[in-house]
Amino acid sequence: MRIDHWQPRAGGGQHFQWSNLVGSCSDAGTCDAHKGSSTIWLDPYGVHGPQPNGLLRYLGDGRAVSDDNRVAEDVTRLNLNADHLIRGRLGAVRAARKWMQRQRRTKGELGAKVTALQRGADAKRDVFAFVLAQRLERYLSKRP
Repeated sequence: MRIDHWQPRAGGGQHFQWSNLVGSCSDAGTCDAHKGSSTIWLDPYGVHGPQPNGLLRYLGDGRAVSDDNRVAEDVTRLNLNADHLIRGRLGAVRAARKWMQRQRRTKGELGAKVTALQRGADAKRDVFAFVLAQRLERYLSKRP
């Protein structure tokens, strides 16, 4: 992990202002490394711009997409559809499917899991927690 500046320093962003600092993946070719000094519209903390919740969704093939052009541009700027991220999302979704099928979880248990994932309770253990939460919500919406 590395520290990124939401508003790039080259664009006038404050170097040591807490509200301008965000955690970013350190993978070469994605996130901060790919974004460079460009500005993104989304803000994972909701301080400068909207949070991705509800604007960014993950398809069954592992890709991150959005119907909002500004979000789609952020996906491209951050290279969120890099092969290794897609593979990671697919692996997380497959593991979640096995967990659900093996344990035959109730709707209440699955709802509690979604809440825990959204609140970050499982984020340390699972870097794709938001993807799992979104896929579980979709599954629950179709389940009787």
